[in-house]
Amino acid sequence: MIVVTDNGALGHLILIEQAALLPRLHERVLIPPAVVWEFENAETPPEIRLWISKLPGWAEVVAPSGEPDRIRPGAGEREAIRLAKEYDAILLCDDKRAVSHGRREGLLVTGTFGILILGHANGWIEIEEGLALLQERTTMYLPKKEVLDQIIEQAWQLRTIVADGP
Repeated sequence: MIVVTDNGALGHLILIEQAALLPRLHERVLIPPAVVWEFENAETPPEIRLWISKLPGWAEVVAPSGEPDRIRPGAGEREAIRLAKEYDAILLCDDKRAVSHGRREGLLVTGTFGILILGHANGWIEIEEGLALLQERTTMYLPKKEVLDQIIEQAWQLRTIVADGP
């Protein structure tokens, strides 16, 4: 399956050094040009600016068809939604408003937590470590401890299912 990412979720994965999970989980990873532009901004963390300047071979910058979005706040989310619709792809997004809009458009949407859970289920990362890094290295809003505990429990259950196989 193809995934189209906005700047928030991809930025979080870059900051916790887990962006490489994306090509392991998806056949193609598409990044809209507005996301690249947002990452090149001087206020963007240096780790993200460096990553985008040395874009890995598995990441493709692809513009949605039609008129380009004006480069302004939210352009990355808008282009990601348009591109995900064009490619019938999964939308990778953490922004609450953009997630709601993507779902209204009929898209399958996941976020940073979803990628970490799938990475954990496949044995590539430990969910507790990923969540701890999110807390240490990002400004991402993390839910209350009870919700995080549920995420951890579900990730471990999924890992057991994947390990046991069909």
